[in-house]
Amino acid sequence: MPATGSATGHAQVAKKCKKSKSAVAAKKKCKKKKKAPVVPPTTTPPPTDTTPTPPLDTDTDGDGVPDASDNCVNDSNPDQGDADADDHGDVCDACPQTSNPGSAACPPQLDYMNVSSPLCVGTNLDAGSVVLTAPAAAETAVSLISSAPSVATVPGSVIVSTGQTLASFDITGLQTGSVEITAILGGDQWVEPRDVENCP
Repeated sequence: MPATGSATGHAQVAKKCKKSKSAVAAKKKCKKKKKAPVVPPTTTPPPTDTTPTPPLDTDTDGDGVPDASDNCVNDSNPDQGDADADDHGDVCDACPQTSNPGSAACPPQLDYMNVSSPLCVGTNLDAGSVVLTAPAAAETAVSLISSAPSVATVPGSVIVSTGQTLASFDITGLQTGSVEITAILGGDQWVEPRDVENCP
């Protein structure tokens, strides 16, 4: 039976090994070199942002103004009114008459005013006082106005000191009659009507 191609190949390899000068050399020649397996480098994929991106034309409060340009995203205000120009719409601004841009808190506002009753002709020491909603972050001037300066006068303003919420002021009665004392801070005002009398 004729030798197969495979057998012939083995015989040739054996022949070559015999021709080598030594058994060690033959072993080296006849031993097949195995290639080391190539391991592909491992790479970590970048983290994927799974936060859904809302469409640019989303209108959460349904006022016809897209959220991207709405100054009150959660409160409907089609007119986008912003009296103090702080980019917070009036309907969602905690202090719509006093600017508080970004995340700044509202500055203290005028809470109320007290005025003694009745007022007397003459000097009424500490007869009036203004009270703020929070301690003043700096010296805060509250404007004062008398509706009838011929009946009673007040200083042009009273200063609430830093860290304080209250400041008192004098009222001078000039003659009997009726008067309104007004306190103003930013867009807030408080009016107290009083009578001036000849006190015993």
